[in-house]
Amino acid sequence: MIVGVLVHPAVKPDRFRGNRLFFRQLAEQGEGIGVKIAIFSPQQINWPRRRVRAYVYRGVTGRWVMQGLPLPGVVYDRYFSIGNQPANIFACRKTLAKRGVPRFNPAIGTKYQIYRQLARDPETARYLPETLLFNRGKDLSRKLAVWQRAYLKPVTGMKGKGIIRLSPRANNLVYLEQVNRKNGRLLTTEGAVKSVRSLIRGRRYLLQQGIEPATWEGKIFDLRILAQKDRQGQWQITGGAARVTANGITCNLHTGAQAVSLETVLTAQGGVKPADVYAVASLIAQSLGKANRGLGELGLDFLVDTQGRLWFLEANPRPGRIVFHRIGDLATRLLAVRRPLEYAQYLAGKRKAR
Repeated sequence: MIVGVLVHPAVKPDRFRGNRLFFRQLAEQGEGIGVKIAIFSPQQINWPRRRVRAYVYRGVTGRWVMQGLPLPGVVYDRYFSIGNQPANIFACRKTLAKRGVPRFNPAIGTKYQIYRQLARDPETARYLPETLLFNRGKDLSRKLAVWQRAYLKPVTGMKGKGIIRLSPRANNLVYLEQVNRKNGRLLTTEGAVKSVRSLIRGRRYLLQQGIEPATWEGKIFDLRILAQKDRQGQWQITGGAARVTANGITCNLHTGAQAVSLETVLTAQGGVKPADVYAVASLIAQSLGKANRGLGELGLDFLVDTQGRLWFLEANPRPGRIVFHRIGDLATRLLAVRRPLEYAQYLAGKRKAR
């Protein structure tokens, strides 16, 4: 069975844009269960002949080689936009659907659309911080008067890029901080609003209630949980880890955060337990899965506040697995690699049964 991994044309086998270890392990795990991994981009498909030119892994040499193959039976969508998204990716996804080729892990909408989906579900709504689309300075001024802290996040942002944190101070002052900026600025509320408008430059942003976070060894942390569908097509919690901040604003590994085992951090807190987080993560995965049937995995981010309350922050439909590598949990890392292959086998079986 061939499972295709759909990627951007700029993704080449020299480093696979940070996915070199993941793709190699995907190929190795696939070999053990009768799955051949084929990495391809839209322009490498020959639709009339139902064939594709794709990179396949040669374990003997440890190299990726280009090979002509039949069109994959299932497609694992790992296409990340790099700059402007070419029209052929939309045509590719549409044609795969027309040909009856199952594809899993599509984009699931913006951060705000995900928030709206979960806010409509009573079981998940109580874990959400207040969130609204930022469209005018009055919203910011009004919320800063109520909240202890506010975050502005790009609606379609990734890896912590573009995030701004605003913390009210005495005498109508606001402390403004940006990701990857060492020092913040103390401004009047009016000055902070003007600065925010200048920084976002008309792009769509979320305005989100800032939660007062619990700390571990004097640093704030968040929790990344990986939920994946298994060989029966059911959601399972594969594992999780804590990400301890290095810059004080976000806990993203791409902005310098440190990965620590979930048990280590939560045991030190003495409140929320890993099982509690996993239970809520399962609820959220199932809720989002109902509205997005093509989902096969989700990276789910949580925060624990100073009162020991658990909050859900955001979902990533194309999550990484580096946290398990960083904490030295090889067994969970390999399970996280293997599960998309097992889910692909499930989808292939459903296709044959039609």
